[in-house]
Amino acid sequence: MGGTFDDLSLMIGKYPKKVHCLGGVGNKRIKDAENILELQFPKSFREFLRRYGRLNYVGLEFYGLEQHLIDLTQSSCIKNTLLERKLKDFPKSHVVIYNTGWEGELFCLDTNNMRDCECPIVNWISGAKFVNQPNEVISNSYIDFLVDFVRQALNRHERRKS
Repeated sequence: MGGTFDDLSLMIGKYPKKVHCLGGVGNKRIKDAENILELQFPKSFREFLRRYGRLNYVGLEFYGLEQHLIDLTQSSCIKNTLLERKLKDFPKSHVVIYNTGWEGELFCLDTNNMRDCECPIVNWISGAKFVNQPNEVISNSYIDFLVDFVRQALNRHERRKS
């Protein structure tokens, strides 16, 4: 289904008390993160970082960046990616953007498959060998992933309220 950043703003605006973000980061910070990870982020992830930095909304935590260079927070895409790289077989082209909380399953940007400045979001099982990875495409772009997940969470939240 997907959407745009305007769609995302409208959705998260419905429950502003459920939003936690520290604010966006600048282009230099984004470039520093890309240099640390030795890759380039897709266009929509860069826009997410500029607008939000990182985002926690109705129980979903989308990893990103904060203003300081050394990201030691739990919701840092740098920290989580570097931790996974220490484990066997984690591709250098992947960036951890979301932890499902279910049996080590992570969602990652697959920057090795960049097309039109976007890349797919794939799943990865932390600690599993490469040959055992599902590597299933969850979404074709970061913005589609983000909007779809927020939409689903918002629907669950509203059902619980009624």
